[in-house]
Amino acid sequence: MKVSQDKKNIQHAMRRSIIEPVVFVISVDNNGKPNGMTASWNMKVSYEPPMLAIALQDSKNTHKLILQSKEFTVSIPSPELKEQIEYFGSVSGKDIDKFAISGIKNQPATKIRPPLLSDARINFECKLHSYLKPADHYIFFGEIVAAHLDETKEQLFYTGRVENNGARTFDSKPGL
Repeated sequence: MKVSQDKKNIQHAMRRSIIEPVVFVISVDNNGKPNGMTASWNMKVSYEPPMLAIALQDSKNTHKLILQSKEFTVSIPSPELKEQIEYFGSVSGKDIDKFAISGIKNQPATKIRPPLLSDARINFECKLHSYLKPADHYIFFGEIVAAHLDETKEQLFYTGRVENNGARTFDSKPGL
């Protein structure tokens, strides 16, 4: 195997590391208006207390809203959300209402202000525990205060981009 330390090659290799669990990350502004984005850089962190981590660039509107509201929802998409996951990952919510334009169905959370996605396989309600910036992304640690699982739905995964046109690709797997 050829080893390369070239930054461009390292980034290319990182992008080719697929399949990734893609999620919606949703927060709200000071008026309670929701905004969200997609994030492939996410993981479980702890059972006690139950915690997730997501990596976000500080230029993202969702980053700002999480710091303001101190809470966010992590929604694991089902195949029914394929179009919305693509849309939420392609446009900024700074100047538009992604929820209204995409028609994504949502419902009130039980313990926090950001909404749950009605068609998600899993919705995690999170309170911001802490965050840090080890490099070019911030890592937000969210303590899970409620979880909602629909075992009848499959989970949608990000499977990369088509080389010639850059289109995102997805696949789903049944719940285990």
